[in-house]
Amino acid sequence: MADGRDVTLRLNEQPRLEFLFSFLVARVARGDDPGVDRSALADEVAPGFPAGSQRDRLRKQLYALQAALGSELKALVRVTNTQVRLELGGIDTDFGRLLEASRLVARRRGLIDDVFADQIRSLLDDTLSGEFLSSFSELEHQVTEGRGSAAQVVEEARSSIAGQRADLARALAEYHEASGRPQASIAYLRAALAGCPARQDLARLLVVAYMRTGQTTLADQARLEFDLTEEK
Repeated sequence: MADGRDVTLRLNEQPRLEFLFSFLVARVARGDDPGVDRSALADEVAPGFPAGSQRDRLRKQLYALQAALGSELKALVRVTNTQVRLELGGIDTDFGRLLEASRLVARRRGLIDDVFADQIRSLLDDTLSGEFLSSFSELEHQVTEGRGSAAQVVEEARSSIAGQRADLARALAEYHEASGRPQASIAYLRAALAGCPARQDLARLLVVAYMRTGQTTLADQARLEFDLTEEK
């Protein structure tokens, strides 16, 4: 989603364009430099073809992608002789809001305040359902038969997003614990642990929340589930 609209709707009937756009989005969501070398991108969208054919195919797909996005959005795709990047500055995206909020949490030295807690709750609620680029595996198989590195980029983006959600859930749980409302943290911690099951810091907070609310059986189950059996 971008600014409340699904900008990929126009691409749904054009798998190659949807694949190209999704790959560029994933690079942004991964949190690194979204720019990609044109030759590398050409190999990604047309693996196995001669280099000249790859470059020609990419050039045509980039032109078609900008046309499909329309006059109001085509400027998001910045193309130079050497690089292609998706510029989402100023565009409201779910993953962009998660990244910004997680950065704000990381810069704080203490507990979040009431206003920020409300913002985090709303953000986690809004982004709770659905996996990032959930149908990408099928799309990649259709377009490239899985011969590139796009799947890895998407998985890394999903991991980054899950980590950001986990960091926000931790900040919210610590706030709820200090406010005497541990029950309010449980659903957020469980959701975050579904994406980051190795985050034992979240698991400990979940156990504490269960114990504080008298749910000792669930606390014991959580200790077993997340390998906290030595922490009584």
